[in-house]
Amino acid sequence: LEKLVLEEKFRADLYYRLNVIPIEIPPLRDRPEDLIAATEYYFDKYNKKYGRHIQINDTLLEEFLRYSWPGNLRELENYIERTVVTSKVDYSTLDKIEKNNETCSEPDKTPLLNNALEQLEKNMILESYHKHKNSYKVAEELGVSQASAHRKITKYLKDNK
Repeated sequence: LEKLVLEEKFRADLYYRLNVIPIEIPPLRDRPEDLIAATEYYFDKYNKKYGRHIQINDTLLEEFLRYSWPGNLRELENYIERTVVTSKVDYSTLDKIEKNNETCSEPDKTPLLNNALEQLEKNMILESYHKHKNSYKVAEELGVSQASAHRKITKYLKDNK
């Protein structure tokens, strides 16, 4: 905000009203102890909310610690809620992700989390499609629109060829 005040894109009087006690919070990637605590908190929160028992394994926790978390806590919370909600069984979905995820050894390359999420989505879509052979039933089972289910089925079937 201070930079915006200097560029005259933010009102100086409002900035000084808000800046009574400046609070600087480092990014989540620089606070591994907070990341671990937040991960445990969000898994507990969403397991209770959805009546699940999904647990995080050590490999996933290591990936979490390597990931840069540009979305900070909101991104972490959304990922964990999505994992708890979309997991078909009550154990860590990461065992499944680890086997199918093309991981890279350098943390600055393509984010592992995005690869893992896409792989999980692909597995769920194809598993449901092979069971039902119908995009309407896939959509119903996975809680998405029929158009979205059809688009994803087409995409992942094409990728499998």
